[in-house]
Amino acid sequence: MTRMILVVDADPATLDETVNSLRASGSDVTTACTFDDARRALDIQRPWLLITAVRLGRFNGLHLVARARGLDRDVAAIVVGDESDLPLRADAAELGASFAVRPLGESLLTLVDLALDRPPL
Repeated sequence: MTRMILVVDADPATLDETVNSLRASGSDVTTACTFDDARRALDIQRPWLLITAVRLGRFNGLHLVARARGLDRDVAAIVVGDESDLPLRADAAELGASFAVRPLGESLLTLVDLALDRPPL
């Protein structure tokens, strides 16, 4: 069974890099560049995994995780930031999401596997 992954990032280069890695591994990937686009995508189809950047305009990735978890408590999530931030990491954990620091590189697929194997809250 293919698991759909929603990737949200305002940076087109980072979005493309993440999507290319995921698709090369056989994942079904949907993308969004803004919080509003991601919200609409969540309303249409629930992903197995949400990978979102912290910075998304006036909202942040944590807002998006909270929305996704409100629609489907079993959605796995990874929040990606540009630097290690203990308060953000704690907030992500409180929402049941993993927190990762860019660049993800080869660790992306490991993070995805770990997130999808995490038991629901």
